[in-house]
Amino acid sequence: MQQKKNHDFLGLVLLIILSIIIPLIILTFVIINNDDQELNDVIKYATLHSNIINTDLYNTKEISHLNDVRIFFFIIWTLLVADIFSILLLRKTIQVSFKRYFVMSLGLILALILLTQINFHFSFVAIHYILFPQGNWEFIPNESAMIQLFPESLFVNFINLYVVIYCTIQIVLFAIVKVSIKLKLKKGISFE
Repeated sequence: MQQKKNHDFLGLVLLIILSIIIPLIILTFVIINNDDQELNDVIKYATLHSNIINTDLYNTKEISHLNDVRIFFFIIWTLLVADIFSILLLRKTIQVSFKRYFVMSLGLILALILLTQINFHFSFVAIHYILFPQGNWEFIPNESAMIQLFPESLFVNFINLYVVIYCTIQIVLFAIVKVSIKLKLKKGISFE
């Protein structure tokens, strides 16, 4: 019984990780395709889609921060691969309560919406302190090419688009699970 609970929890964690990462990966591809070539180049560099950055445009602190963002995205890509590999490897032993998964997914997205919509600046700063504690993300506004290229409003738009992508994926997944349950019930197969 304890082993089943462990497998249920593992399956739930693996799905939650996947549900958080996939919209982020999709978002990086969506935002790269905009009209601002300089913005595209920096996003491609930061998200590991390119190894080239124009170092003449940015100061040392900005380049250092971009390299830290690259490390963050390396971790994200590694987690994605490890998560998919784990799901494939353990697919016959893990069981997932989709009801619990959807409740947790809804809770995560509501928390994100609340944190970012109530006080985006506070959330933005807090996340940067957590992810980049060395402080190389703090720039002087009128001296920073990075702030000119990435104003706070751009990050608000990123978050809003992330929420739309996340919710769309969850709705599609929910519909697939519902249809799957109905089909299995019609065939007389029990589904938990």
